[in-house]
Amino acid sequence: MTYWLMQNTLCRRIQPLACFLLLAMLVISPSVTQAKKLNDVIPDLYGGDGFQTNPFSVGSRPNDFGNAVFGSFNELTNGIGSQIGQFAVNSTVAAFRFDVERGVPVEVTKSLGPLFAERADTLGKGRFDFQVVWSNANYKKFNGQKLSSLSANVSPTLPQGLPPNSQGFDEQLKIDLDVEVITNFVGFFGTYGITDDWDINVLVPLVHNTIKAKSQATMLDANGVPCTLGGDCSDIYVITPGSGDPSQDSSSGEKTGIGDIFIRTKYNFLKNHEIFPDLGVRGGISLPTGDEDNFMGLGDVKFEGLAVASKYYPLPVGVIGPHINTGIVLVNNQGGQNLFTYVAGFDFAPVPIFAFSLDLLGRHELDDRDNSGQDIIDLAPGMKFAPFPNTLVQTAVQFPLNKNEGLRPDAVWTLGLGGTF
Repeated sequence: MTYWLMQNTLCRRIQPLACFLLLAMLVISPSVTQAKKLNDVIPDLYGGDGFQTNPFSVGSRPNDFGNAVFGSFNELTNGIGSQIGQFAVNSTVAAFRFDVERGVPVEVTKSLGPLFAERADTLGKGRFDFQVVWSNANYKKFNGQKLSSLSANVSPTLPQGLPPNSQGFDEQLKIDLDVEVITNFVGFFGTYGITDDWDINVLVPLVHNTIKAKSQATMLDANGVPCTLGGDCSDIYVITPGSGDPSQDSSSGEKTGIGDIFIRTKYNFLKNHEIFPDLGVRGGISLPTGDEDNFMGLGDVKFEGLAVASKYYPLPVGVIGPHINTGIVLVNNQGGQNLFTYVAGFDFAPVPIFAFSLDLLGRHELDDRDNSGQDIIDLAPGMKFAPFPNTLVQTAVQFPLNKNEGLRPDAVWTLGLGGTF
């Protein structure tokens, strides 16, 4: 089907960027699987109304742990929403393209370039670059705690007028959670050179998220001793098998869908200077096409501004290209999602068709209102290979340098394939 479209007369006549969008939409499938929204996976434990013990086991006072049980894990839910499905991948170009008229490869850039950083040079007038990039992250920690061993102690909701820790209401419910969060991201990039110094880029992301949660509830007496291990629980409701909520429960959800579509443009205003690096600026806007409740988008328009500096220097063997990016991300009506971003690193190409890269990736949340991770810093080594003109194969991995901040995996693996025409 894809081959037929590429050969179709319509695709040959319309602009390459429009062709890319048509192909991307055909590849992307609609959102599938369970009806449960992923932001409800944890709150839906124990029936979605908090934890209820046996109201007939003793006395007649109200028994209400309510949704305060899972309100303790709101920070985790906020952290999932702000960080999963957001991958720092940029569209890059192959070092050579094939000149059909001359029948020879023609150099496009000095190197294959970085994978996670932007460089100042542009694609060139009338050229088109298409890439598909896949990234996978299996999240392991949230603010330093392992997702497999989260825990919170919750006090019962008091009747109106009673002070905290009133007699008979000083028990606690301990909730232990084992949470699994996995996301796969497939980005379809298309870049078109409007002029020799001006590019436009479109990113259409496909996101697949899986969230699973298992819980264990334990009733504690006023001194924190489990009722099942000799705690003084004679005046409180206890977890009774066969009545009320069971001590163990599980909940899960799995969703696939389009993320926030990103439209970016870059202008290279200084290049090939003897002293100064190549300089450029990039602006972008992301559209809220991703489902916020299923952690596929931010649910609002996002604006980006980026300053770019890069330059290539010859070495006895190959070239080296240091680069630096700094910018700001603003999310409409969501001040807690506003970011300062930065990337610094280099790529080294011993030969034109092969390159290594190393980047330091950072983002600083300007107003960390939800304690979901203010500073996210990663180190990202990568490799690129252009086995044929017009082609590019790339692979990289991101390692967190501050694993105790925010929602963090052990590594984010990335693999990409693309071409320049």
